[in-house]
Amino acid sequence: SSSSAPIKTSRWATQGVFSPSSALRSSGYSGDGHGKLILTGEHAVVYGFPAIAVGITTKTVVQLRPSPGPSVVDTHGADKQLSQVINTLCPIGFRISVQSSLPIGRGMGSSAALSVALVRALASAHGHSPSADTVFEQAMRAERIFHRAPSGLDATVSSRGGVLYFMKGEPPIIDPLPTPRWSLIVLDSGQVGSTAEMYAREVFERYAA
Repeated sequence: SSSSAPIKTSRWATQGVFSPSSALRSSGYSGDGHGKLILTGEHAVVYGFPAIAVGITTKTVVQLRPSPGPSVVDTHGADKQLSQVINTLCPIGFRISVQSSLPIGRGMGSSAALSVALVRALASAHGHSPSADTVFEQAMRAERIFHRAPSGLDATVSSRGGVLYFMKGEPPIIDPLPTPRWSLIVLDSGQVGSTAEMYAREVFERYAA
């Protein structure tokens, strides 16, 4: 089984490697999704090159409360993309709150963590215990709204944890790797990035030339 190793960050609490054995069970109508760090293959993975990534303990938790009528997001700062995700996955029947310790736009998989957490919360509400493959498939519906053409790496790591070798495909190639006892230092540059915007810009530059 994978061992837990500390991952130190410059601005956030000390992290550990998230593995399936250390995952917290959702109770009631709640679900969680964990963040990730890409060790190699950042961005290139979108174009079909392999990547290696690790799941971390920093996570997002989604809580659902049954409510008549259209689903409503109680969390402050919900944007149009999140509203579209809610309309896609659970358009009616819930009040939804989101709590997260993942920074947004830092490449730590915040949208995938949210997507996975929402899928797990919905499964809990309906009395299901979905497999990692099912969670991935449903979370990708949300990820395509957030990122247009995601590789699937973030949703894979968020739903499975551990250290994974990943290559985009139908189906993707996923190989769990041994988890050594290590420490990683994560530095926050303060710059916010957008995978969707980067992808759109590169497609435009490629075909406008």
